[in-house]
Amino acid sequence: MRLKKIAWLALVLSSVAVPCAAGDDAWLKELVDKEKAPTLAVELGCDVAGGRYGSRVNTTTVAFPVSLLYFPTDRLDLGLTAQYLRQNNAFVVEGRVVRNPQLSPPAAMAARTAAAAQPQSGPVAAAAAQTAASQARSRGVQGIGDLYFTAGYLLVREGDLRPQLRPVLTVKFPTAESSLGTGAFDGSVGLTASKGFGSWYLFANGDYTLQGRTSLFTAKNFVDGETGVGYEVLPGLRPSLGVKGATPAEAGVSGTRQGELKMVYAATQRIDVKLNLDRGLSTASPDWEGGLSLTFNF
Repeated sequence: MRLKKIAWLALVLSSVAVPCAAGDDAWLKELVDKEKAPTLAVELGCDVAGGRYGSRVNTTTVAFPVSLLYFPTDRLDLGLTAQYLRQNNAFVVEGRVVRNPQLSPPAAMAARTAAAAQPQSGPVAAAAAQTAASQARSRGVQGIGDLYFTAGYLLVREGDLRPQLRPVLTVKFPTAESSLGTGAFDGSVGLTASKGFGSWYLFANGDYTLQGRTSLFTAKNFVDGETGVGYEVLPGLRPSLGVKGATPAEAGVSGTRQGELKMVYAATQRIDVKLNLDRGLSTASPDWEGGLSLTFNF
């Protein structure tokens, strides 16, 4: 589950359109395509990720994102994504291991209560408090996640020799409940690119993220991206293979690398179906990740 969902949605919506035919009536087909282009899209999804993330504890995260994408013009898109999260423990936040554990208020109260029940002092009391804190974090957590705002602009349309280029700006608002977010604002700037060659197409994107300060770990600004190749096996059905990765997002860990399999199916002019399955290729990555989403275009 990564920050790129809305960016991928916009890429999908722009790539399912049939290329304009060459000839004197190309302008007419382009006009018709613009009339058919959606002005509003809603995406409902479910994403699941699991793994140790370089720790000794296995963590499973289930996310239910809801995205709203608005197209004021044929070049500009604006989006909001909110999500509901369920996780079997609080040792991992936003796919990163908590290095400086500070408990949420309910968990902290439980830890203090457990520690108070032990009438020790000194090192023994400290060890008891640490054990109580670990036990509190081992409990499952669930609630509202962070809110993401995305703005993209189709800077360059695809041509015979040039790829489609779309700069993207993303801002994360720290709306997540305790133990489900870092509690900090994040921002990223990026670029997506795609180019078709008949039934084949190539895609790539990259982002630079500035992370806000958090007490959970020593956050670092990082670069992430993905690239891959796809093939339209049937009209509207586009499977693809790719790789994605990121530089370290916190001190003391390695970067992430994942292999990914995607499928986008334009079931109708108004409904798109997306599937993805990822396999972790580095210690800091989830062992596996998968998702399903439905996009409704209006």
